[in-house]
Amino acid sequence: QTCALPIFPSTPSGGSWNQQGVIIFSVGSTINAPIFRVAATGGKATPITPETNARSPWYLPDGIHFLYTLDNDGAEAVNIAVLVGSLDSSGKPGKVVARASSTAVYAQGHLLYLREGKLMAQPFDVAQLETQGEPLPVAEGIGTLGGGSRVSRSEEHTSELQSHSFISYAVFCLKKK
Repeated sequence: QTCALPIFPSTPSGGSWNQQGVIIFSVGSTINAPIFRVAATGGKATPITPETNARSPWYLPDGIHFLYTLDNDGAEAVNIAVLVGSLDSSGKPGKVVARASSTAVYAQGHLLYLREGKLMAQPFDVAQLETQGEPLPVAEGIGTLGGGSRVSRSEEHTSELQSHSFISYAVFCLKKK
């Protein structure tokens, strides 16, 4: 089943769909906007984050909490805040859990994100909604051409990870040990 999402004057910059039929998405690739939610069956999209530069939402396994990013537009290489938000706390600021150079996703007990050209894996406790220990580099030499990069993982193949920039694509596979 498909639903029509509202039209926004910008290119979408991420979205996620939980098992309860709630779609969260961002429209801020060229405009500043919060993360929105809409029922999978359609309806009015409503903002769920107070920040207006929120991007790239990604549901955590409980389907209530989600990761998202805020681009601080700073000159430093690690200028993106990774936050945890909640459908239950709409309108309240998220909790910062990491600093990165990209979006972040959760897979196999870790947050995965780029930091200064390295793909990082940081243990993440989904019950406490916080990182555990230090991030470890998984792959190095990943460029961020074109002003940004994203990290994503396949839902069907949870041992695979893709990291890509807007201009060039590089694929990395993580094998279960």
